[in-house]
Amino acid sequence: MKKTTGEQGTALITTLLFLVMMGVLSTALVFTVNSEMMASAAYKYSQQAFYVANSGVHQAVDWYRNSGYAPTLGAYDLTNLPPKFGGSDVVLAGRDGYDSNYPDEEISGSFSGQFTESGSSTTVLANEKNSGKYSVNATLLKHRGVMFMNPNDFSSPIPGAVERWNIDSIGYWGPLARPLGIARINAVIENDGDAFFDRAIWGIDYVDMGGASYIDSFDPKKGAWNITTNRGNMGAIGTNGNIEAGGNTHIYGDVAYGPSGSVNVDSDKVTGGIFHLSEDRTFPSIPSFEVGSGKTTYKDNTTLGAGKYGAITANKNLTIGPGTYFIKELTVKGNLILAGDTILFVSGGFDVQGQAQAGDPAHPQNLTVYYSCQFGDKTCDDTISWNGGTGVSASIYAPGSLVTLNGGTELSGSFIAKGIRTVGNAEIHFDQGSMNRNLRPRPFRIITWSQSIN
Repeated sequence: MKKTTGEQGTALITTLLFLVMMGVLSTALVFTVNSEMMASAAYKYSQQAFYVANSGVHQAVDWYRNSGYAPTLGAYDLTNLPPKFGGSDVVLAGRDGYDSNYPDEEISGSFSGQFTESGSSTTVLANEKNSGKYSVNATLLKHRGVMFMNPNDFSSPIPGAVERWNIDSIGYWGPLARPLGIARINAVIENDGDAFFDRAIWGIDYVDMGGASYIDSFDPKKGAWNITTNRGNMGAIGTNGNIEAGGNTHIYGDVAYGPSGSVNVDSDKVTGGIFHLSEDRTFPSIPSFEVGSGKTTYKDNTTLGAGKYGAITANKNLTIGPGTYFIKELTVKGNLILAGDTILFVSGGFDVQGQAQAGDPAHPQNLTVYYSCQFGDKTCDDTISWNGGTGVSASIYAPGSLVTLNGGTELSGSFIAKGIRTVGNAEIHFDQGSMNRNLRPRPFRIITWSQSIN
């Protein structure tokens, strides 16, 4: 008889344990793979839903740009932020179950028809078995009435508004009843406007400053420029070419020079930065305009009304009333005096001599000069000269001409010309209010956005 050792069945138990362990590992592996597949599928569907929601945002931007949408003016309570209409937020609703709160039913109907998830226009199709839908609501965040420049007629500003909207876009991938993925994007869009007169001086080809000239700025809400109480650091200058600022020139603002240009300025006398532009700034041509005929010389003080004139020479003071003037040539040997908000379109010659007193120093917007040499019956003088020892308060645009700002003259406003030269001790005070006037409209664009993916 054999002796029992107590080790019988050990191999069987070991084998069973090994099989159990392998079963557990296999189950865990299958579970892990399945979880990874589910997570991968969820991520894929959520990303597809994100792209659908993103499509909704861009379609909304396109709607604001190309649907004929124009901001409704004068309808909102602007004492609140965001603005209110009828005591509630201003809403354009495309999402099913939401109502628009907007003063123009045609606009709200257009938006709702374009962005409801039950409509055909919101479908994003990958193929016949894979598609998504988006729905969009928009809420007005900001509204500010402005006057935009009319590129076809500089003399007729267009009332409009700068607006900011929040675009709330939800994207669904798969059937709406049981979507495989849902994503939400909130984007803020804005149309904004670029100030046409945005610097104290801009010489398209060059800026040449000599003597002891200095450039700074002032806030028209505080009145005229004052060295102690109303002096700012927005007296920027710029050019697509070269800047020469010799002598004792001080610039209380930024300096920008062209991509292929150079700058010669004492950086210790510039309060802002000195920037090398990456590309040229472009300037529109002045629209063609009709002027009067003939030549008239006024020997005594004279007052003119708005209208069309030929060549004018005023040997003494010339007072011009409010309105728009179309003048072939203008020579003023006395003071140029304004009696209201005035726009001058001048071609063929512009020379203000002696004591130039153009406009209220606190309100340069009272005089805007567009100088365009466009007539072929004579050789136009391509130089605009401001002389004298008092003040010039104006905004001047002469993209094909040279502007000379002579010594002893204190200038308030903004000056854009082909070339700008200061002679002597010229003082130039940029009107900071110009940043909110003569705006060129910009299309709606995305300025911020955020996402959440489910």
